[in-house]
Amino acid sequence: MSIIRLLQKARPRRRRPLPDTRGGGARRSLAVLVGLLLVAPAAPAPAADIHGRMLPVDEGPRDPEFAAFRQDLMEAVARMDADYVLSVTPETLDTGSLIDEYGADLGRRALELAWMPRAIPVEQWDLWPALADILANGGRFVEPGKFCAPYFHTELPAALATDPNYRYGVVTVPSLTVHREPSVTAHQLGRVQSGDILQLLNPGGLEVSDSAGASAIRFAAVWYADRPGYVDVEAVRRLGGLYACFARDRILDRWLMISFGAPRGRE
Repeated sequence: MSIIRLLQKARPRRRRPLPDTRGGGARRSLAVLVGLLLVAPAAPAPAADIHGRMLPVDEGPRDPEFAAFRQDLMEAVARMDADYVLSVTPETLDTGSLIDEYGADLGRRALELAWMPRAIPVEQWDLWPALADILANGGRFVEPGKFCAPYFHTELPAALATDPNYRYGVVTVPSLTVHREPSVTAHQLGRVQSGDILQLLNPGGLEVSDSAGASAIRFAAVWYADRPGYVDVEAVRRLGGLYACFARDRILDRWLMISFGAPRGRE
């Protein structure tokens, strides 16, 4: 072996420099921690702020005859067929408190007076969106041969059924963020889930504008985590309001709309 190779073999090897732990590592750890906090899901809703749960229910398909009747009525509403709606309304209609100003149980005539104003075009009647919404949102057979809708009415918890001011709303999307301010860029207070019932802070007018103007989203004010919070108004349905009931008339051998209005005492 040559002298040159012996000298090369004996030369000490260079060691790789050790990582600088005088602050860089700590800074990286801090950055990772901050990142985790930023992507961490918002906290679930405090139990005290959830006033029950209400999940969609639709028992209509259990009765094929009723299901066909409901489909026919939905199609009539879609084409704004007033004659058909009147044809499935009996002479005596349980109208609730909504149209009591026209007298109790005036039936078909009361429906015409309250919901079919001949002075304005048919396509502008409030009847169509009101009845379409009722028919599209499920319901339950409250007794044999009687179906009531929507499920926002039939599934209302007993503790909230007597609320006269419609101060509660149910979440209708799988998951919903609650913000500190009415803005999509505001701090997130937490999240609520489909079916959660929240207390509304502006029951007289559900909508609150986006304070930052960051988006076209409209907001509803709710009570959350011991303070006001704000959620997408389209994702919360106010409880109470209009409902309808349908019953099978054994004499006429057909289904009829026997109730249409608001629960008595809840105007």
